[in-house]
Amino acid sequence: LTTVPLGIAPTLAGTIRNAYNSAANQIADLDLLATRFGDFGKGNIKKAKCSPDAFIQMALQVAFYKQRGFFVQTYESASARLYRDGRTETIRSCSQESCDFVRTFLNYNGD
Repeated sequence: LTTVPLGIAPTLAGTIRNAYNSAANQIADLDLLATRFGDFGKGNIKKAKCSPDAFIQMALQVAFYKQRGFFVQTYESASARLYRDGRTETIRSCSQESCDFVRTFLNYNGD
């Protein structure tokens, strides 16, 4: 880490240092396990007339709700490449309809 003199007040420098240390600790505490899923792919999802992205978004919502028991706003960035500099926009995939889907999916008993 290289220190660059910016003329920051000592209290602000301390706040920045604390934020940096907090982020570093959270990064060091992160465990990640990736598993390759090979049972089916996007072709099967498209044949079912579903967007692969929508499929994954709903799978994430099902998994989170099953683990935590509540819904949270979900952030997904979307490219707005038709606009100048290709900026991104936000997609919020958690809606009343998606919550209803998750509850129905988890309560489905195969009938």
